[in-house]
Amino acid sequence: MLVDESQRFWFASLAELQIALGLDPLDQAMGVSSLPESRRPGPESSSAPIEVEVKIVTRCWSPGFGRITRPSEIA
Repeated sequence: MLVDESQRFWFASLAELQIALGLDPLDQAMGVSSLPESRRPGPESSSAPIEVEVKIVTRCWSPGFGRITRPSEIA
């Protein structure tokens, strides 16, 4: 599926959801478009990619109590 198709599908699904909830999709869109511009940083404000350290933690369910433990804690 191409990006354009995905976007069309997303917005069509959103409109169907709004109609199911009794909302007017056009009224909702006009309300969002009239909001002031956000001051939150976004992709356009970032000049260089940020390096992130990724830690993979494997967790298992502990038998009996249902608490999550590390694999090293399981005998």
